[in-house]
Amino acid sequence: MVLCYCAGITKDLDADRRPLLSAPNPQLASPDPSPVQQRTRASTGDEAFTDAAADDGGDSKLSALLSDVSQQVQCGLQSMLKMSSEIALCDGEIGVEVERARDAVVEKGRALHDERERVQKAALAALDILSGGRGAI
Repeated sequence: MVLCYCAGITKDLDADRRPLLSAPNPQLASPDPSPVQQRTRASTGDEAFTDAAADDGGDSKLSALLSDVSQQVQCGLQSMLKMSSEIALCDGEIGVEVERARDAVVEKGRALHDERERVQKAALAALDILSGGRGAI
């Protein structure tokens, strides 16, 4: 079963083709099959196919089948276009998140650097006090 979601309508494309491919249409069948049609039917066993090919109804079936295939291709292309735009949107969102994470890492790095300098100054001041105040900070 091939489902196509196109322009807000979900359609079972196989269901549309099944009558074209399986059941013979009595309106398309010749009332008196020619000897060639009779031999073809006997050799292949496929009355719907041979009747459609021998009659102008075969062209309409082929046209309907081509129309269905064309619609499937169109739906597939629309689906790929939609996916492509969703990917582009997600790509932009991911880029924004990466930039935020990068900024957060830079800010955290600055905060750690400032904290390290503060701890070093406090350690040097404590050493200076312990050594009797000889060094100047």
